[in-house]
Amino acid sequence: MSKEQIESIPELEGFINLLKSCNLDGPVWKVLGGSPAKYLKLTEAFELSNTASEEFVDQVKNHLQSVLGEALNKSVAKSSANTKAIVDVFRQKKAIKIPIMELIAMGLLVDYPNKVFREVKTSGRWFVEPATSAVSLIIAGNIQDDDDVYELLEKLFNETKEKVK
Repeated sequence: MSKEQIESIPELEGFINLLKSCNLDGPVWKVLGGSPAKYLKLTEAFELSNTASEEFVDQVKNHLQSVLGEALNKSVAKSSANTKAIVDVFRQKKAIKIPIMELIAMGLLVDYPNKVFREVKTSGRWFVEPATSAVSLIIAGNIQDDDDVYELLEKLFNETKEKVK
């Protein structure tokens, strides 16, 4: 779903407004992407108050760090050698999606089950893309360990602060 579609879901309206009031909607969108279920999980991760607070911001940050850490440690780091080779191709090309036929020409296929990549059809052509927004950030940022995850998260929040100024 697009960001606008997520923001139009009635069950998320109050939460989205709270995120916006704290300038957190950007980082949350970049990490969670267009999955309403992931937004609902975030709202359930802690008791929501009706006011923005430092505690609320910290809870959101902690949740996003957990999502990114899981994308690194349970998906990318534990993937097969074949999937890691595809990760390397994405990093070298700085790509967000790669035609399946291009990977096949390199002798690479997405193996299943796969928590890192998915195959998608766009305009009649098949592509491979990261399975989630968090995995995409891990790949694009060349994130290798939990310290890198923390730095990525800080960068996402600093970008938001810069836009507010």
